Amino acid sequence: MNLKNKSVLIVEDEPSNYYLLQTILERSGIITTWVTNGIDAVNTLNGTKIFDAIFMDLKIPKLNGYEATRRIKRHYKSLPIIAVTAYALTGDKEKAIAAGCDKYITKPYKKNDILNILSEALLEQTNKQTNMLVKNVS
Repeated sequence: MNLKNKSVLIVEDEPSNYYLLQTILERSGIITTWVTNGIDAVNTLNGTKIFDAIFMDLKIPKLNGYEATRRIKRHYKSLPIIAVTAYALTGDKEKAIAAGCDKYITKPYKKNDILNILSEALLEQTNKQTNMLVKNVS
């Protein structure tokens, strides 16, 4: 999938983690926006900016990534949200998916891991939208 000019919101409170993710994405032609907490993530989406996907750290201040995801998905059901965490505990992936995350990746990650999971999430979103159109036309 061509990722060039896709717009991605990065929700990450640690600057070093953000810069790594930003570098990976922007070197692939992806436009990034950064917020550092869950409240700002929700508020950013309530503005006029449109994103193709979100990378959501689960352990962020003010409003954790699980609750931020729930709030975002209430209004943007088809927006792919990729959970990102350094704390890969048993049950965390299931908890993230239950909150509305579409994908889950643990730190540390590699460039190809990030680009592959983003491509998968966007492709799945496209397939879901295509299937909905076909059902509506039938």
